Amino acid sequence: MRKEVERARLIQKERLKESGICYNSQIPPGEISTYCKTSEEAEKMLQGAFEKLHLSGRACNRILRVARTAADQEKNRLKKKRSQKQSDIEVLTNIHGNRGINDEREHKNI
Repeated sequence: MRKEVERARLIQKERLKESGICYNSQIPPGEISTYCKTSEEAEKMLQGAFEKLHLSGRACNRILRVARTAADQEKNRLKKKRSQKQSDIEVLTNIHGNRGINDEREHKNI
């Protein structure tokens, strides 16, 4: 978990480096829409929660910052899964390639 958090922080620092801030929690209210983009569906859901739960603008901004952090962590998980799949493919390719070599050797001995 610690490594995931560290990776998410690196993503945040990279994304925010031009702004002079380091973490999603530091995004000023006026820049939330720049760094915390939402789909139309998510926007409607947030607006519904805003009205139903009587959330303040500050609470909505906090929700968006936390959602941005969760998205950063998910990005890391997906990246890790892709990397693992690539490793698995390489292992299988090597096994298959070696098997082909061994098969050729066996045929020559026959």
